[in-house]
Amino acid sequence: MKTHSKRPFFHHALRINKNKCIGCTHCMRTCPTDAIRIRGGKASVNPDKCIDCGMCMISCKHDAIIVEQDDFQRIFDYKYRVALVPSVLMGQFDENAGTKAVFEGLKSVGFTHVYEVPRASSLFEEAQKEYEKRDDAEFPLISSFCPAVIRLIQVRFPSLLKHIALIKPPLDIAALHCRNELKKAGVNPAETGIFYISPCAAKIVAIKHPVGEKKSNIDGVINMDFIYNKIYPYISQHNKNNTGTLCRPADNTHVAWELTGGECMNRDNHAMAVDGIHNVIEILDKLENDDLDENISFLELRACDESCAGGILVPGNRFLTVRNLLQRGNLPPCDKTDAEKTDPACQNCRLFGKCGNEYLKEAFNLEKLQPRSMLSLDDNMEKALEKYEYIETIMHLLPNVDCGMCGSPSCRSLAEDMARGVAEIDQCIFLRLTATKDLEDLKDLYKSVKNVWGRINENNELNK
Repeated sequence: MKTHSKRPFFHHALRINKNKCIGCTHCMRTCPTDAIRIRGGKASVNPDKCIDCGMCMISCKHDAIIVEQDDFQRIFDYKYRVALVPSVLMGQFDENAGTKAVFEGLKSVGFTHVYEVPRASSLFEEAQKEYEKRDDAEFPLISSFCPAVIRLIQVRFPSLLKHIALIKPPLDIAALHCRNELKKAGVNPAETGIFYISPCAAKIVAIKHPVGEKKSNIDGVINMDFIYNKIYPYISQHNKNNTGTLCRPADNTHVAWELTGGECMNRDNHAMAVDGIHNVIEILDKLENDDLDENISFLELRACDESCAGGILVPGNRFLTVRNLLQRGNLPPCDKTDAEKTDPACQNCRLFGKCGNEYLKEAFNLEKLQPRSMLSLDDNMEKALEKYEYIETIMHLLPNVDCGMCGSPSCRSLAEDMARGVAEIDQCIFLRLTATKDLEDLKDLYKSVKNVWGRINENNELNK
């Protein structure tokens, strides 16, 4: 995907495998930012509009959309290798596989330490509450937890950027805490590599190209489905011996913190949790139009259904993942002393302990977020206005049925593409069909459609 030379580059984790893509339009129709077009029978992505939410990958019936990850062998570039795991990884296993088994499974494939991201959630909550006291806090405050939501606001709702709490998300705070604790334990920081086990594409992007900070504290990303398949044989072999050995973050409520409603658990009824990208868009529309209940002071917005449990890289069923995590959170708290913490899970707990507030100030270091224009028609304002007027004129000619047969997701998208010079009005089949019944014109229509779709029924009469 190429970007405009004068525009900032935005990293993307999602890729289209052109060899598998058949241009079926499922991805184009489901994309929440109209980032996808069909050209030459293949899907293509506008990098300025893509937010890496993964809706395209979910909708693709042909496995033509893939997600990047770092080469797993990269972890061995470091002497000390930390697996930074979200709680939803633990939710892939039922009660027969305890935390000890999962930790040992991760260590069996090469990691030296394991750290669960929810341990940092208490600090994140504390940082949010401090942020609410700031004079420049704009309510309702929008959590910075979900990177797909942050990019969605940058792209579709730039006027709402002021509502986002400029706080590092928990995975960044967790990485900071790991690095500091290992350093205090005498580990050389240059020999420490921290790798996040990602449940979604958006968090890969948040690490590779973070928003609001120059560089992530995380050294690499491994896809969760890859890790699950890598450690599953070990856990299957050892789960009977490890039954009941479970370890949780200090506060049991944080076990389910990555699920829908996790951030709202410790808040009053002025907080609201919303999951699913299209539901999030509906709420942001209301907020932008001043149509949201004024009593709502906090918005927990997550792009995936059931939040991180529904991430596109989570191998298990999201509802079973939620059930497993809630069961884990109901277990009695650990009552072991430091001297008794001898198994792998406990050793990690003893090393990293509870994420304390000595890192609180560093959590407030996200820079002001900048908008990403979805509809940048021209760098010259005068020409951009002319193109906008052109779009409105074209919209009076188009049928406004949003059939998608032109290779754009809607009539307005086609008009915008025309204004950019990347589409022609004769791609609209409705206009061509209603304009004439002349055979020659119909043959031209056939050729135009074939240019978009890359294939036409060979038995079509227009071929003869």
